[in-house]
Amino acid sequence: MDAGSIGYWLAAAAFLALAAVAVVLWRSRALCLWVALGALASGIWALVHAQGGAAPPALQYLAELVRYAGWIGVMLVMLGQPYLVNAPAARPLLKAVGVGLGVALVVMVLAALIHVLPLPEVFAGLVVLRHPLPYLVMAVLAAMLVEQLYRNTHPDRRWAIKPLCIGLAAVFVYDIYLYADGTLFRGLQVPLWDARGFINLLVVPLLALSTVRSRSVSQPISVSRQLLFHSVVLVGSGVYLLLMAGAGYYIRYVGGTWGSVLQAAFLFGALLLLIAFLLSGAARARLKVVLSKHLLRYRYDYRSEWLRFIDTLSTNDVEQSLRQRAIIALAEIMDSPQGLLFSRGEDGRLRLTESWNFGEPDTLVEPEDGPLADFLQRTEWVVDLKEYRANPELYHGLDIPHWLHNVQRAWLIVPMMQLERLQGFVILGEPRAPRQLNWEDHDLLKTAGRQLASYIGLLDATDALTESRQFEAYNRLSAYVVHDLKNVSAQLGLVVGNAERHADNPEFVADAMRTVANAKARMDRILGHLRRGGDEASRQLERFPLRDALDEVVDRCRRAHPVPVLAGQPDGLVLTGSRESFVTAVEHLVQNAQEATPDDGVVTLDVRGGPGETVLTIEDTGSGMDGAFVRERLFRPFQTTKGNAGMGIGVFEAREVARRMGGDLTVVSQPARGTCFSMQLPGAEPRANVLTDGSETTGEGLGRSRSQVAHH
Repeated sequence: MDAGSIGYWLAAAAFLALAAVAVVLWRSRALCLWVALGALASGIWALVHAQGGAAPPALQYLAELVRYAGWIGVMLVMLGQPYLVNAPAARPLLKAVGVGLGVALVVMVLAALIHVLPLPEVFAGLVVLRHPLPYLVMAVLAAMLVEQLYRNTHPDRRWAIKPLCIGLAAVFVYDIYLYADGTLFRGLQVPLWDARGFINLLVVPLLALSTVRSRSVSQPISVSRQLLFHSVVLVGSGVYLLLMAGAGYYIRYVGGTWGSVLQAAFLFGALLLLIAFLLSGAARARLKVVLSKHLLRYRYDYRSEWLRFIDTLSTNDVEQSLRQRAIIALAEIMDSPQGLLFSRGEDGRLRLTESWNFGEPDTLVEPEDGPLADFLQRTEWVVDLKEYRANPELYHGLDIPHWLHNVQRAWLIVPMMQLERLQGFVILGEPRAPRQLNWEDHDLLKTAGRQLASYIGLLDATDALTESRQFEAYNRLSAYVVHDLKNVSAQLGLVVGNAERHADNPEFVADAMRTVANAKARMDRILGHLRRGGDEASRQLERFPLRDALDEVVDRCRRAHPVPVLAGQPDGLVLTGSRESFVTAVEHLVQNAQEATPDDGVVTLDVRGGPGETVLTIEDTGSGMDGAFVRERLFRPFQTTKGNAGMGIGVFEAREVARRMGGDLTVVSQPARGTCFSMQLPGAEPRANVLTDGSETTGEGLGRSRSQVAHH
């Protein structure tokens, strides 16, 4: 036996002994378990290399892979411990190193395969993987990981891992020297290779010292479920490829003249089977169940599950409805590929409101006092339908409704409870991989069901609010129409009331015809308003003289007493907006003033200020309003002091018109002294601006002004 084999045999014995001791101590020392795993990997590596040339090349390279994967996995797990490592600082490193190490591990698996398989000429370029360079890269990455582990460890915890970091750094630096030398001189030096056994033997005391010191690290180290899952998949894939390569080599050896063809077909089929396995959702689900059952303390990583649950609910996916995302969020927990959502309606019955991957089932309804709803309300149990069919006495008082027996692949019924009331329930389909429910599943599903109840309740409230607003918009439109019809009816009523006394008066007849024409015009505007759906913003904007609009208001209101008086000098001002809306709003304020003022009182329209700061006031000497009514009710729709005679929307609409024109409407009122409405009109412009810039205007008054300017 040569010196190199002796060194590897001693190293194997030392590492295996360290692994055994660490396993015994792992319950009291947190780092011992991971040191044991790394030492076991190194022990296997040393045993393989102790065979010397008797070990096949593929087995030697596989041993290198096991050794590196073992220690790198240990360091990645340690970097993921928040109590040991500064996790926010280490997180970007974990992502970068994880990608690099994944590529390096794949390269090493390929290298092991290439040492087994003969290379056809077309793949001759892959011989580079027999070069030391890929293993040099792996050693460099491992050394960098040791440095980052020590750098990111909390200062008060470094004392425990310092011997471990020193020992691993020494081993990986020696490997860097070994493979760098082999890369430069196109071959590994035998003395350097044989010395690795003694080099690794020397670091065993340092690793043992870390296990002794690890008592200071009081919290147990936990495994990342994602890291464990991907590590198992990666290592398993590598072992599978090696076994398939060996089987392919055997087929070629015994296949005679057909050997090469059979080997190629076999390897292609094996690779296709591996890809299908890796892409299979059912296979992934089964593997997760096995890992959770045999390697993990708890079945779920609750932080990851909850983050994924919330992310699914809040994702803005236009292809999936909000209720469908609620089903998916719950189904992902149990690896279920389908689900049905039932939620409570206004009548209390639970109706099917959403389906995911269940096709288009018939309309399903569960009565509020039905056996299923009553059982879920009383117990808040998650019902396993398979368990119920096998042992129905476990669910006391539960009678599955007839329609549920016709739902194919139904598996679980998860209640959604909100404030001790059943908001609905979700039926999940059978999972991709068979699984037995335990207390963790039931508790997690009940908690997720409560969260979904709040979510679905909010959706239902939003839908109800949307429907209520639609009815509110319809009612408001109806109120505006009735309000305008009331004004038209009042105008025509004055004509009819005076017709018997003044029918022979030509002036009255002419005035009556103007009133009827005005009423027809207003009816036409109401019809146009209805065709637009009551959208005031859709009315065409126009530029019109303020004086002409106020003259029309005075003309419309002059038949009632007291007759309004227009004061001020609004001749030179032009407004931009809906002329009819403005006239109607001011007319309503004037009519209110007339109704609140005795016949011997005064109603005055006054224009103050100039362009950019114009204020229109409508002031009366009537009964006035108290401060409480002005503050709390005046500008709210459907609030009035006229009893059944008023609609209570005129002042509200007048303020909305002023705001659409960029201004506002304010009021000052005192009981028994009168009221003054002030409409701010900041958009008023001098008429000269309109005439000189060529802007189009409408209205007969502006047409007369243009002709007058032209005449002068």
